[in-house]
Amino acid sequence: MTLNEYFPNGYIILLSFAIIVYLIYYSVFRYFTVRMQGNYDISKKNVGKSLPPYPNGWYIACKSKDLAPGAVKSLDISGQNITLFRSTKGEVFALHSYCSHMGANLSIGGQVVNETCIQCPFHGWLFDGKTGQCVGIFLSLSRSRWKSCNGQYD
Repeated sequence: MTLNEYFPNGYIILLSFAIIVYLIYYSVFRYFTVRMQGNYDISKKNVGKSLPPYPNGWYIACKSKDLAPGAVKSLDISGQNITLFRSTKGEVFALHSYCSHMGANLSIGGQVVNETCIQCPFHGWLFDGKTGQCVGIFLSLSRSRWKSCNGQYD
């Protein structure tokens, strides 16, 4: 078998052209690598004042007086929907607004349950305000494996 059977029509010409271009590129540009001479300490370089690589500011979501005990409030902060709720003891919690089960908005119809949890208005799932995890599914057949919001197993 010849190469023309493996590479029909003009593939041999194209392959040889690509190899020639690569060899020319390598012979020209391999000499432009620069090695630094001596000891170079990057800590002595003056980079000026720049922003830190992490966010270091605060955003006022709402005033404390605007969130009554047992109330649920919806916020839109930087394109993210946040649900704020306050327990009857006065603790404030913030969670992602959407239920992980079916995507219901927790701030529309959600209720504060057992001080630290918010209940989804769609199927009744409970989300802990301290951890953000689902801690109760009321329509589940095996409720014994879920922890309720007060820390006790059902």
